[in-house]
Amino acid sequence: MTQIQISKKYGADVQMYPKKNGDITYYACYLDPNYLDRNGRPMRKRVRVGNHSEGITQAKVKSKSIELSLKAERGEIVDKVPFRKEKYTLAQLAEIYFTYMRKTKLTLDDEEKNKRVETNIKNDESRFRLHLNIFSNRNPEEIDDEEIEEHTLFLRQRPLSESTVNSVLTLMLSIYNLSIKKKLITTKPVIQKITGFDNTRERFLTLTEINQLKEATANNLIIDMFVKLSLSTGGRLETIRHIKVKDINFDTNTIILNDFKSSASGSNNLRYYGYFNQSIKTQLMYFVKGKNYNDYIFAKSDNQTLFGKEYFQNHLRKIFDTLFNKGIDENDRKHRIVVHSLRHTFASHLAINGTPIYKIQVLMNHATPKMTQRYAKLSPEFGIAEVNKLSFL
Repeated sequence: MTQIQISKKYGADVQMYPKKNGDITYYACYLDPNYLDRNGRPMRKRVRVGNHSEGITQAKVKSKSIELSLKAERGEIVDKVPFRKEKYTLAQLAEIYFTYMRKTKLTLDDEEKNKRVETNIKNDESRFRLHLNIFSNRNPEEIDDEEIEEHTLFLRQRPLSESTVNSVLTLMLSIYNLSIKKKLITTKPVIQKITGFDNTRERFLTLTEINQLKEATANNLIIDMFVKLSLSTGGRLETIRHIKVKDINFDTNTIILNDFKSSASGSNNLRYYGYFNQSIKTQLMYFVKGKNYNDYIFAKSDNQTLFGKEYFQNHLRKIFDTLFNKGIDENDRKHRIVVHSLRHTFASHLAINGTPIYKIQVLMNHATPKMTQRYAKLSPEFGIAEVNKLSFL
């Protein structure tokens, strides 16, 4: 059982209670001459000051201890005297938020998950510096609704996608919500994310384009294998990148895939099956030859260090831009071919070949049918056959 600890620097005047979540509650202690013990000596009293996550430090608690002691000597009642609320800037609240995220999201037993969590936090830190710096030194309780609206409009006029703008607004809302939860502030402005926009990818590779891609990647064994597994399983970049030898079953032509997106959202659908055909099987067996059971298949020569996601993105971006993206705007998410388009291509061709929507949902590891429904229009049963029967066409 955790017990109250005494400060090594300030002694019994500063006492600390370590909490299970890693935070620390501080207490200021003082001798009150108005209350004597049985031996006639002033009793030591303790007043809760606040938590470390709220910006409380040992030095501040020591100052509060001196203040309480002086009040007690003057005969004032000081029990449960509230600590003066400190005013924070938005940048300071952001730092508290990022520290909290690292404490609560990072674990001791999952190095790969920690890397992804750290990447997400660093991305948010970058978003704050790039897109919320105008508010950094402001008192967050003085930022009003109109300023948020104006800043949202400003962000939308910059060369940013609407999903990026929403990510910035989500970050700001998260900082405010945690600060209110920790009682660092009491109010927040209205922060409304953009609604009514559709940034889902529409374009997928045709059979001709798939063959062009295969020809372009044929001389790079790693990129070629990555593309074929992506098109065969529909796995996301991080899912394919983290396949291990032990995940592959050459008897059943299956691969156990890890859904890191579901893991980040707290879903239970963390592992699911992907499949590969005979042509990929032969190449895949050769590709993993010499690797150990626990090795990643996309590891470097030491069989331990993974190729980073940038390796695949950078190689494929050049090929995609050369073959498929000429004349298409950089911010056109619907029509530009990117790595994620391989997953979209997988699902689209399943639908074109008449695969039932519920099976596509399982193969994509979608949590709900709604996520898969957009592929229904590509199914022959959706209406193409009926249109072809129209006599006036």
